[in-house]
Amino acid sequence: MKRVIHFGPAGDRPGGMAQVVQGYLDWSTSRLSVSSVMTTRGKHDPISPFLWCVALVKITITRMIKGHADTSMVFHISEGGSFLREGSLLIFSRLLRFRSVAHIHGAVFQQFASRHPRIAKSPLRWANMCLVLTEEHRNLLNELGIAESRIKVAPNLVEVHPFNENKKPRVIFCGEVSTRKGADVLLEAWKQAVPDSQWELHIVGPKSESFELPHSLPPQASYLGPLSHDDTIAEQRQAAIAVLPSRHEALPMFLLEAMAQSCAVISTRVGQVSQLLADEAGILVRPGSVDELASALRAMMHNDCIRTRLAKRGHARVSESYGLDSGRSQLVAYWTGIEDQEGIKC
Repeated sequence: MKRVIHFGPAGDRPGGMAQVVQGYLDWSTSRLSVSSVMTTRGKHDPISPFLWCVALVKITITRMIKGHADTSMVFHISEGGSFLREGSLLIFSRLLRFRSVAHIHGAVFQQFASRHPRIAKSPLRWANMCLVLTEEHRNLLNELGIAESRIKVAPNLVEVHPFNENKKPRVIFCGEVSTRKGADVLLEAWKQAVPDSQWELHIVGPKSESFELPHSLPPQASYLGPLSHDDTIAEQRQAAIAVLPSRHEALPMFLLEAMAQSCAVISTRVGQVSQLLADEAGILVRPGSVDELASALRAMMHNDCIRTRLAKRGHARVSESYGLDSGRSQLVAYWTGIEDQEGIKC
C-alpha cells in the first residue's frame, strides 16, 4: 500500500487550504492511504510550535516503523511563517529519505516570494516536486532556480454536482472577512445594488483581526461567521450568486466550489481568476471598484437569463478542468512519483 501524509491546516476548519486537505482524506482506498497531520490551526496560532513538534515526531516514528519506500510526505505551504514551519518539516522529511512534495497555496505567495526569495527558495529546493496553482507561480519558481522538471501546475479539484436551477435569491461570500478579500468593497456595493430588493447577502467566514464589520450591516445582509465545510457547501447550494471581490488571489477554492454548486460568479481580475471566468464563465470587475461591483450585482440579480447563462458556463468550466474525475489520478501520481496509477487508482 502507498501512504500519503499531508502536513498543514487540517480538519473541518475555515479556509480554502484546510478544506483542500480535508477533501484529500476521502481519497483513501485499499491500495492508497491518505492521512493528515495538523501543523497549524490558522494565522497567529499560539500552539503552532507544539503542533510542529508533534509533526516532527510523526515523521520520525513513520520512518522507524514503516520505512520510507512507500510513504510520501506532502507539505502545504502558503507564505510567511509557513515557509519556516512546513518548510523545515519538508527538509527534515527529505533528510529521512521520504519523497517530499511542496504544495504551494496562498493568495500573496507571489508577493512574498518576490520580497524574500532566499526564504522561499530554501525549503523548495529540497522538494522532490513543487505543485503550484498557477502558471505565474510556476514561472516564479523557475526564477528562484527550481528546476522546471520539478514544478507542476496542479489546480485544486472539487466534486461537481449536476446543474441545479432551484436557487434562492441569495448572494454568498465565503472566505476571510477582510480587506484583502474585498469585504469592505462588497458592503459598500451592496448598499448601492439592493436598497429595495428581495435579494439577501450571506457573508460566511472568519473575521480578520484587522477588519471591523460595521455594527449595523446594510439591509438584507447577514454575517453568519465561520461555518463547517458541509454547512458552507449547503449555503452555496442554495445561493444563486457567489461573489469574491478580492484584491489578491491565486485560485480561490470558494469560487471553484461555488461554480460546482451552480452559482453564477462575480469576482475580480486577480491571479488565476481571470482565466477561470474567461469566455463568460462569470463577471470580472476591477479590484477595489465599488461601482463596478454594484453594477455587476444589479445585472445578475435583475436578469435571470444572464445569471443562468453564466452559471451554466461556469459549471461546465469547472466540470471540464477542475472536477475530481479529471485530475485525481494525476495528482496522486505527483504525490507518489508513480506515473502508472493502475495499482493505486482512487
